[in-house]
Amino acid sequence: MDIHNIDNKQEKGLVFTETAQDHIAKMGGWAMFMAILGFLGVAFSVIGAIGTIIIDPLSGVLNIGIAVINALASLGLYNYASKCKAFTENRSDTKAVIDAFSGLKRYFLFTLIATVASFIIALITGV
Repeated sequence: MDIHNIDNKQEKGLVFTETAQDHIAKMGGWAMFMAILGFLGVAFSVIGAIGTIIIDPLSGVLNIGIAVINALASLGLYNYASKCKAFTENRSDTKAVIDAFSGLKRYFLFTLIATVASFIIALITGV
């Protein structure tokens, strides 16, 4: 897709039905809940990894690396949720929706990276 076509479509504006707007609002609320849980999970992972460093330094450092990736994923999800909220407050703000889905894309990208990295760590550490 050509970037210039995207810009032209943005100038015309996006049209969302009431049902679509309600879905975006609900997805934003659930995404915020999941982002907060993700940040809590990262905190627990870092605490666990610090304890693991004493026993097995390689596993501890790798687990901290995974926690950082998960923190970035949670940040993308948080960005998505906050942009969904901005859209629900001003339903004509199509830039908020575009930014929201950009954050959701980053969330999926970092989640994919974390999943692959977890598999690699499991193979390395023999867990």
